[in-house]
Amino acid sequence: MEISSKDAAPGRWGIVLAGGEGERLKPLIRQWLGHEKPKQFCALTSDKTLLEETLDRVSGLVARERLVTIIGRDHARFMNGCAARAGRLISQPAGRETAPGIFLPAAYILRADPSATVLIFPSDHFVSSTPAFSASVRRAAALAERCPDKIVLLGAIPDGPEEDYGWIEPDRTWSTPAGAMKVTRFREKPGAREAAAMYEEGCLWNTMVMAVKVRTLWDMGRAGLPEMMTHFDALLPALGTASESSALAEAYRRLGSFNFSRDLVERLPERVMVLPMEGVEWSDLGRPARIQEIRGRLGRSWPAAPVPCLIGAAA
Repeated sequence: MEISSKDAAPGRWGIVLAGGEGERLKPLIRQWLGHEKPKQFCALTSDKTLLEETLDRVSGLVARERLVTIIGRDHARFMNGCAARAGRLISQPAGRETAPGIFLPAAYILRADPSATVLIFPSDHFVSSTPAFSASVRRAAALAERCPDKIVLLGAIPDGPEEDYGWIEPDRTWSTPAGAMKVTRFREKPGAREAAAMYEEGCLWNTMVMAVKVRTLWDMGRAGLPEMMTHFDALLPALGTASESSALAEAYRRLGSFNFSRDLVERLPERVMVLPMEGVEWSDLGRPARIQEIRGRLGRSWPAAPVPCLIGAAA
């Protein structure tokens, strides 16, 4: 059931990231479905797709008219009933990694509301508690508004030395009353030894859920990835005009691939705060074993043979 957005704060916008291809899970999904489908359009932990679950969580935080969802070029056929709930739906001309995937919808928000606070939500994650998650997001948004020159990232409390996640080393000598900490460093997908050390040191997983003023995000992009932002700055004047489609195609023709965590926030840790999520189990569902473990605890066992309606069935 969709949660009411009546309590969504004015001036807060949302970006839902649904443009990934889910490369790590492709063999698993192909085995079950007989064809490929990105994991955000699959029902992995409930009867709803991961995108539907994300939109459920977001609906209580951001009004639909201030929601922008970005999908891949060939993803519209997977949207089904989600399209009506996704706010403004943007199809990126080509996959260019996570940084362009964030800055393209941010460009539309910057044009519409330059003073906006932006809440960013990947759409392919497992979140155990919507109320606890929503409380953390609201705290992050309030912090981003009180500290308008910072990105506030939600950090998940790890349950082991996961090598496939991004890690955040917080500076525990400095924190806000809300519990957010400065960031000492980021480490994207460390090896086994480093992941074990970061786990023992009490580091956090980077969920990529974040709150930031849209102008701050844009300024950070210019500071950390000027070669990318040249194309987005050139695109801005064309948005909402007859030349938007051609300008977008030209920008992506020239645009390289950039990872938001590795290529931007790792370069600017002084611009980031991390807020640990309390009472929330989180996973990016990147490994079949993680999905099986979560489904087992939820009492949702896998069938012995492929069942096409199991993954990707609309709720």
